[in-house]
Amino acid sequence: MAEKTKEELSEEIKLLQKRITELEKLYTETWQQHQFTRRYETVVRDSNDSIIIHDLEGRITAWNRGAEKMYGYKEKEALGMNIERLTPPEKAVEHKELTDHLLAGEIIDSLETQRVAKDGSILDVWMTVTKIIEYPQDSIVSTDRDLTKPVGIALIERNITERKKAEERNRRLAAIIESAGDAIIGKSLDGVIVSWNRGAEAMYGYTAKEAIGENIALLIPPECLVEFRGILLKIARGEIIERYETRRLRRDGKEIAISLTISPIKSEAGIIMGASSVARDITELKDAEEALGISEKKFKNIFDSIADGITIIDLQSKKFADVNKSICRMLGYSLKEFKALGVEDIHPKKELTHILDQIEKQSNDVLVPAADLPILRKDGSIFYASVLGTKLSLEGKKYLVGIFRDITERRNLEEVAQKRMRDLETFYQSAIGREERIIELKKKWRSSRVSRNNKALYFLRRMSRIPFLR
Repeated sequence: MAEKTKEELSEEIKLLQKRITELEKLYTETWQQHQFTRRYETVVRDSNDSIIIHDLEGRITAWNRGAEKMYGYKEKEALGMNIERLTPPEKAVEHKELTDHLLAGEIIDSLETQRVAKDGSILDVWMTVTKIIEYPQDSIVSTDRDLTKPVGIALIERNITERKKAEERNRRLAAIIESAGDAIIGKSLDGVIVSWNRGAEAMYGYTAKEAIGENIALLIPPECLVEFRGILLKIARGEIIERYETRRLRRDGKEIAISLTISPIKSEAGIIMGASSVARDITELKDAEEALGISEKKFKNIFDSIADGITIIDLQSKKFADVNKSICRMLGYSLKEFKALGVEDIHPKKELTHILDQIEKQSNDVLVPAADLPILRKDGSIFYASVLGTKLSLEGKKYLVGIFRDITERRNLEEVAQKRMRDLETFYQSAIGREERIIELKKKWRSSRVSRNNKALYFLRRMSRIPFLR
């Protein structure tokens, strides 16, 4: 074998060095690729999102910790399981169509769908689908993508079940707010309106388009502005204003009375972002209350101006629920003192059984006045009254309204009249006795007179028989 020349050896050495350089570069690239793959595997394995890979027949070949947490299957259980186990029956066609589109080279946008957990619960998931491709062994030196082929499907899924539930709750809440009869308004801390429901439209006359972006001062009468600024300061401190009665302005300039509840709106971090107010129009209620107040005042004036004493007794406790001024004057108590009394306090103890019997009769609709009832004054003196009671029901409780008429003067007059009648009767009886005596004397006198006349006549007749008198 001929020895190689120096030039030939030098050329071979150069080729060998080139090959070594290429191998070092290849090693470096391979090592970097390996490191990248290891990092990628770590990211995939430890991701909170579910990352699942299945082959073209649907057999699961990769299953990360996020998938374990989401579905409840351990990696050993899941590997080799068909992806159909995770797919609700109504979503089976959808998954097959996604796979077909991917294998046809289409790019699939992320979508929301549903999956089945190990315990049978249905999960709402946000999913990204992509295909797994395999490169030929010489792909390190060849970049021809036509040589690749799909070998599986990768699914990256995020559990959005709670988010979907929250969205559903928010939709329902929004529907409730929108359809509520009360005016519900959201505003920033500087008073700019950010939400406006139909109830607000009906109450104030502005559409949502007109109101949103305007300052809430639009609805506040000038005399209430200072008050409202104070409310915003309280909201900024996290306070809640409940059932606060104030006044607001409608679009037509009319002022209305409202009952207002204001609560702070907080971010997820707990920072106060604004305020939500719920207002109810109470104009009619306030008008009715005012009319009722006037009516009550008139009734009270009439109630107190009646000369007869009036009491309202709670039939259960036998205490006075209300009394008028006349009965207070009759007994010498103040209104406050009287309302602390009961039936037993205004009658002599020995008469209580009779009094309670009269109350029982009148509470059973026996409308017969109880006459000559003894009434005990504060100073211990007694007067007599005629009492007429009538039953009354208020808010489920039973009362007896008693009307007291002081008959002391009448009794005195009656006693005087009765004494006079007795005196007259005595006088009459005495007069009758004297008259009978006179009659008797007259009879005797007449009798004696007849007797004397008869004797005289007899004497005359006897004398007529004497001859010299004939």
